[in-house]
Amino acid sequence: MYKILMSCNKMQMNYLKIIQCDFLDFCFRFHHSHLNNSVVILFLWLYSGLSFLRVTHLARLPSPLVELSEPLQVIRYEQGGFSHAHHDSSPSHPETTCSHTRLAGNTSAHTEISCRYITVLLYLNSVEGGGETTFPVADNRTYEEEALVQGGVDLTDTQQSCNRGNLRVKPTAGTALLWYNHLSDGKGWMGEVDEYSLHGDCPVTRGVKWVANSWVNVDPDHQRQARYQRLVTHRQEGEPGREEREPPLPHSNHHQDL
Repeated sequence: MYKILMSCNKMQMNYLKIIQCDFLDFCFRFHHSHLNNSVVILFLWLYSGLSFLRVTHLARLPSPLVELSEPLQVIRYEQGGFSHAHHDSSPSHPETTCSHTRLAGNTSAHTEISCRYITVLLYLNSVEGGGETTFPVADNRTYEEEALVQGGVDLTDTQQSCNRGNLRVKPTAGTALLWYNHLSDGKGWMGEVDEYSLHGDCPVTRGVKWVANSWVNVDPDHQRQARYQRLVTHRQEGEPGREEREPPLPHSNHHQDL
């Protein structure tokens, strides 16, 4: 089951097209002159704007979690563009540290990982053909990596098996799709990676596809996330102070059920 969480009316979409899509088209034309003809996907990162307000409203999370997360990632898929099924977030281990909290994390960790609690996928245009977001194992009773290959077909290969995904969402301009990449730990904080969040992008068969990814970054270590937020807040405001004088980061009921 999934729900459409945001839908823009025609007037809002016209406004979005003026301030966002035209700018993105300009960026694409600029970058395309520096790319070879084999490139069918373009990534852009937007470090400013009001997108975090929309994500905060959709996710119903404390605004600092969203504001201090990764910038908005905008992707253009040309005809033939796709992405294989993958997880947006990574499991945490003692030898790893989250990329976004590395300044307040384990400095001796050898591996940085993406800690993305929530993904919000924004569809910026309606695709003429293909380009669905597919969730190969959504609603399966059990998850086993061995089961991802069925009858010689790899379900993570969206080029070959897109139509076999349990859930496929057609890109429609002005809509947003939200999912959790982690389970709840039962204490109001982020738990283990949800293996069922495996997803990918079906090939675009006609036209182009514009999407924007917004990730809410959360460290599975609550205290480390709190230290990171205090550290960044002090740097942004230029206020000296000790961490122990700061109030603790509230974390109850962060996992909102849709």
